[in-house]
Amino acid sequence: MARDFCTLFDANYLARAIALYRSLERVCDDFTLHAFCMDDRSFEINDEITLGIMDTALARELEAIFERDLEHCVELELTAWRQRGRWHRLKDNALYLFNEMM
Repeated sequence: MARDFCTLFDANYLARAIALYRSLERVCDDFTLHAFCMDDRSFEINDEITLGIMDTALARELEAIFERDLEHCVELELTAWRQRGRWHRLKDNALYLFNEMM
């Protein structure tokens, strides 16, 4: 059974987040670690980390998941973006204030 784990961290605790991932590798056969970066530096470092997958079956499974998710995506044209309502714009702008923390 696949398990999901979540961690929040900033650049000061990045090493612990990586240690958490390594620990999970040892005790869980099937897991996902969701890492939420709380500052720009940890986001940049996390974005630079690449996990190599040498298992073709797993690579195919991940590709299938991506394709399935893609079916639920909607392409947003610039004209539609500009025509969104005032309430939508207000929410966008309010949430943008928190983009450094998300």
